[in-house]
Amino acid sequence: MQINNNFQKNANMSMAARLLWRYPGISRIDIAKKLGVYRSTISNIINALVETGVVLESRKENCSSLGGRKPLQLELNPDFGCVAGIELQPSGYTAVITDFTGVVRASRSGPLPEGSFEQLPVKIMEDLEADIRSVGLAPLAVCMGLPGIIDACGGTVIRSEIFNARNVAFPRNTAARFGVPFHIENEANCIAWYELLRNREQECRSLICVNTEYTRDASRFSSCNGLAVGVGVALDGRVYGGSRFAAGEFVSYRWSGNMAGQGNFWVPPGDSRLGSPVLDGWIRELFESLVPVVSVFDPHAVIVHGELARHRDDVQRVLERDVPRFGDILKRNDCGLVFSDGDPRSVAIGAAHMFLMRLFSLPVMDGIGHECQNWDEVISCARRAGMGAKN
Repeated sequence: MQINNNFQKNANMSMAARLLWRYPGISRIDIAKKLGVYRSTISNIINALVETGVVLESRKENCSSLGGRKPLQLELNPDFGCVAGIELQPSGYTAVITDFTGVVRASRSGPLPEGSFEQLPVKIMEDLEADIRSVGLAPLAVCMGLPGIIDACGGTVIRSEIFNARNVAFPRNTAARFGVPFHIENEANCIAWYELLRNREQECRSLICVNTEYTRDASRFSSCNGLAVGVGVALDGRVYGGSRFAAGEFVSYRWSGNMAGQGNFWVPPGDSRLGSPVLDGWIRELFESLVPVVSVFDPHAVIVHGELARHRDDVQRVLERDVPRFGDILKRNDCGLVFSDGDPRSVAIGAAHMFLMRLFSLPVMDGIGHECQNWDEVISCARRAGMGAKN
């Protein structure tokens, strides 16, 4: 019974918080209507969130000419706490600090610190300590996105070719210096979280996010370089990782088991340029491979990030000339092709948003879901830091 009570408590708080996140200024009455529950139930939930400092309430300035009590407006408290998001690449790292509503308060980037792959998160967090202090909010979590097959709930890098890493487990106390949990996720999935948040008002809940990278130089971890594609799949507002965490691990229709890469696209040795015909061939093979993906998953949009987003004109030229089938499937499914906003912090922001959006989502009980956040734990983190709790 206690487990069921805890599940219901987290579910109620998540449903209310999600509406507050999507509709700042919403009232208790409107929350009750949207959720189809009694006003008394919503009042109990909101009172608990106000008491812990998660929610702020205020009276409307203008009220009806009929008089009466002014309705209370509700919104998430942006200063309840902060989340650190990190993108890890062999060339360096990018990090952001967001507030409780996902707004970036600080950011930085730099080369990877010295040390082993396993030591990198702790060393990067040492760099972030001053930024978190300057923001002045209670840290709630540290979240990191990186290339590879990632067990997000278990905190394990199952395989990352570019970091030459296999079965590396990062314990949840990796962020012990901040007294908060530590989460990791695949970088393309972080981009999917980023786009879900950016598109939350447009009801774009199913997305195919294509992250394209051109790594020009080998690193101290691996000699891997060249062209790479990762896919983040969001279905009905949740990022889907797959039963073995490998959803979105792309191979093209021309791939075969004896190939080292993802397909037949590659940059000739010693050539650091990405021009035709290499670029055209990459675009052609990638989007030919995405035709059945769009047909099967029926997304609202395909969103291109990374290298090919910077070659938007080339992508559109090649698609029109060589891959008309891709345009046809977009038209048939009423699906859009969107190019990213170009924010170089998108993976880091998405990593932080992942934590918030999981917190604001209904917990899952199927054994393979990745919704690992718990409201009691989050509120405890804020209280331990002396922030977020109501005075």
